[in-house]
Amino acid sequence: MKQILQKFSQISVFLFLFALTTFSSVNAQTVVTINSGTSDVKVCSGNFSVNVYFENLVDGGLYELYWNSLLIGTFNEALSMTNLTANAVRDQTDITTAGISQFGAKLIEIYGVPQPGQPIVSSGPTFAFGAGVLPTAGAITGASSVCLVKQTTLTANASGGSGTYTSYSWNSDNGNAGVSGTNNTTEAIGSFIGSSDITYTVTDNHGCTSNPSAAFNITVNSLPSAPLAGNVTATYDGAVKTGTATPGTNETIDWYTASTNGTPTTAPSRTTVGTTTAYAEARNTITGCVSSSRTQVDVTITPKGLTITGLTGDNKVYNGTTAATASGTAEYSGLENGETFAVSGTPVYTFASAGVANGITINTSGFTAPSANYTLTQPTLSGNITAKGLTITGLTGDNKVYNGT
Repeated sequence: MKQILQKFSQISVFLFLFALTTFSSVNAQTVVTINSGTSDVKVCSGNFSVNVYFENLVDGGLYELYWNSLLIGTFNEALSMTNLTANAVRDQTDITTAGISQFGAKLIEIYGVPQPGQPIVSSGPTFAFGAGVLPTAGAITGASSVCLVKQTTLTANASGGSGTYTSYSWNSDNGNAGVSGTNNTTEAIGSFIGSSDITYTVTDNHGCTSNPSAAFNITVNSLPSAPLAGNVTATYDGAVKTGTATPGTNETIDWYTASTNGTPTTAPSRTTVGTTTAYAEARNTITGCVSSSRTQVDVTITPKGLTITGLTGDNKVYNGTTAATASGTAEYSGLENGETFAVSGTPVYTFASAGVANGITINTSGFTAPSANYTLTQPTLSGNITAKGLTITGLTGDNKVYNGT
């Protein structure tokens, strides 16, 4: 066996192409080349293939070819090639990356050992060969369900490989849950009701891409409908009034201070006059999904009407005016919840007319309600205006002489 190798002293471990000197022989040399474009080979796993081209080869030649590593460790593998045809092209796929645990470049040469009686084969060209270990796309972690139009974070858990991870590629089998991005986390967005199988691959700085991860099944759940409002409108009676909202099956109500965002609160409730508002959001107790909108619920309490009792209109003698008076002790009628108040205000009483009559209406003004929870209807009284007695003045009787009349 005749073999001549020339090794270069300084060789980049990644991408350099070297030319080896050819051999001299008494016989015509058979030149071994590799096809154009195969000078640099990168293999992340499995085998690689290059086209080997033979010139000046005797038909039926019998050779044993070797792939030899010029750098970094031992990498010799014999390839037995028989019955070669002149100027033949042979694809060799016997060089494997088995046992390589760290990505590194090797320079590979092809040289041949002729069998007895065959011409010598020259050393072939060298080419850079990078080999590494594929990263492993481990299990995806995160919530296994997401609500429609909402999103949840999924995390890729890659391991192994021969370099640093530079990018991730996420995939959804049907788009029900949309995923995107090149980071190790993605926001799975619920696009359509149903389920999706999510996978990813990871690529390292050597360009080696993992096999797809195991599928992570995520379910996209529907949203509850907005709940039905149970508004309350009531007249003040001193009791608590509370609004309600009606959810669907397997749903509950969460209350908020605003139609969007806001802070959690309780159902609207009040006892005094006015309006209290809260917003009801339906939440599915199984999926956790909430309604896309909230329902406004109002509790409104209106004032209670009061009257004044205990007064009687006074009669008067005609005096040409409508001024009136009343007798008795004024009291509020219609107070709720055991409340008591002294009657407030400065009343003014007025006859509806100034002439003499019986049962003339006496209008009242000036009384006030005891609180904002009440309104007050002024009392209406009645009284008589009687005729005033008159006398005639300014006259003197005249004397006369008896005349029998």
